[in-house]
Formats: sequence, structure tokens, C-alpha cells
Amino acid sequence: PPNRRELILEAAIDLFGDQGYPATGVDDIGKAVDVSGPAIYRHFSSKEEILLEAIRLAADEVQEAIEAAERVATEPRDLLEGYVRAYARVALERSALISVWTSEARHLS
Repeated sequence: PPNRRELILEAAIDLFGDQGYPATGVDDIGKAVDVSGPAIYRHFSSKEEILLEAIRLAADEVQEAIEAAERVATEPRDLLEGYVRAYARVALERSALISVWTSEARHLS
């Protein structure tokens, strides 16, 4: 089972994807995982750190999908198709995560 930090991160990703980063408070994230807002700070130093971790996770998942495509491609065309399929798969399976990556990263200082 995911640990508390992972649960907080996944809840934040869903909330950032639904409400946007600015409209999501730490209390909202805490409520989603049945802890008080301040308890979030035992796992993350700030809401911005949660956003940064979400963006890292998105980049890692896309990178893993791309590397998997590279392992099976034998021709440049196959590689390009693999890249497109890899990104599309991650985007479909993790739409909230990709939305956070592409739309909310501008809120990082």
C-alpha cells in the first residue's frame, strides 16, 4: 500500500488537476487524506514542494514510458511512434498528473 506521503501527493495531484494549484489549500489536501492540514507539513515542507514533487513524478513517468519505447524500437519511425504512444498512454492513464505538469508548473517560484 502507498505510504502517507504518496497518498498526500496523489490527493494533491487530483485536487490541483480539478481546482488548480492556487485554489487548493493544504487543508483541502489534508481533508482528502483524512489528516489535518498542518499534518501535511510532516511530509512536505510546503504546498509548493508538493507541486514540485508532482511535476517530478510526471516527468519520471513520461521518461519511463519513453525509455520503454526505446527498448523495443528498431527504426527511427518506430521510435517516433513509440514516443507518441508512450506520452499518450501516460496522458490518458494519468490525466490529472499531466494537467498539473503542463498547467500548474508556472506557479513554482
